[in-house]
Amino acid sequence: MRRKYTREKVDLWLVLALVTVSGDLRSGEHVALLAQEFDCSGRAVKDALAVLRQGGYIEAVREGDDRRQRRLRITDQGRHMLTAPYGWIVLRFARRLFTTCPSRGIRSEHTASTEQECLARLRRAEAVLGKETR
Repeated sequence: MRRKYTREKVDLWLVLALVTVSGDLRSGEHVALLAQEFDCSGRAVKDALAVLRQGGYIEAVREGDDRRQRRLRITDQGRHMLTAPYGWIVLRFARRLFTTCPSRGIRSEHTASTEQECLARLRRAEAVLGKETR
């Protein structure tokens, strides 16, 4: 059976903004809230959160002694992306690098790069775009 890739795309900039304003919710609560807000599947939201986490824009912080419970918090890098005029472009590039459901067009590129290489490419894009807007 072939795996079906979702066509649902959740705007990463809006997800980042909603994580910021929604407070200190647990990861599962964020997924439910965002799925309802965007009227999409939980899978699409989880992919968006995974992209943001791998890009260093949000972090999942353990809650107390329970290893399963995590709270999502925005990082300084994430705050910068919300205020930067090029932030939405960088986040679209981050999706291309880190998505767990790549489209056919980028699947070969996606599997050829390691996570460290992808993160280095993302930071270079941030630096280049940051210089152009000054």
